[in-house]
Amino acid sequence: MTGTERQVLRIMWQLKAADAETIAAAMGFSVSYLRDLCRSLIEKKFLSGSPAQYRLTAKGSSVAPKREQRQRVKAK
Repeated sequence: MTGTERQVLRIMWQLKAADAETIAAAMGFSVSYLRDLCRSLIEKKFLSGSPAQYRLTAKGSSVAPKREQRQRVKAK
């Protein structure tokens, strides 16, 4: 998994569900690039849905918060 894919998962963990335009705007990426990232995450079973609305899968939910918690601990 790339660092950018992890970023998508962290954003999705916070938003719970979002369309491609919302995620792309939050990340500062083009919608086209974001769709490619999400397509990859769907193939890897971390996301489900379509550009109209993506959602984290159970696998994606288990990865995203662990990364968030590690960052919070390091910041202390």
